[in-house]
Amino acid sequence: MVSTQGYFYPVYISFLAFWCVDCILSFFKGYYVFGKAKIVTNLKLTALHYIKSQFIVDLIVILIYSIPLVYQSRGLNYLQIVTLLLLWVKKIKYSD
Repeated sequence: MVSTQGYFYPVYISFLAFWCVDCILSFFKGYYVFGKAKIVTNLKLTALHYIKSQFIVDLIVILIYSIPLVYQSRGLNYLQIVTLLLLWVKKIKYSD
């Protein structure tokens, strides 16, 4: 379990809360359609597009951040490095 002692726990919980809020808000963000030069803001289409493209990545990040709240292991904590790789793929590689 994540230690409730010290200064790390509030920071850890705030990161986890940030990713959860980001996942929820992503269902409502519009997206740009390449080649048609338009932004889709329809909630149904936006949610469907998010589920098909980025939802799995966000869900994996949230689950990996939730692991230490339930089970404490050095090996499992190293899995949080996977979140950095997923974020690199999501935010940097596909942002161009």
